[in-house]
Amino acid sequence: MTLKEIVNQLESSGYTCEAGPLENNVAFQALKERSQFKGMTVEVKMTELDVFIRLFLVLVRAVSTTKDENTRNFLSSELETIAEAIGGDDK
Repeated sequence: MTLKEIVNQLESSGYTCEAGPLENNVAFQALKERSQFKGMTVEVKMTELDVFIRLFLVLVRAVSTTKDENTRNFLSSELETIAEAIGGDDK
């Protein structure tokens, strides 16, 4: 069943909600709008790897921009430990 078919079936049911007729429901309005889209839609979810990479890059950026030497040394040490743990040590 396509999204458009679902919307059509719901509209024809005469369903009402706390907002009154279904057409007044904000969630239904969004669903109906999406059902009109002709192209493909993709729901993107971050994987644990995506989160790890993003956090790693944030640390790299912090190391390169911080002016505090203690912070830079600490973050650099942590990044080296992480790189070694994932096999990224080129020594």
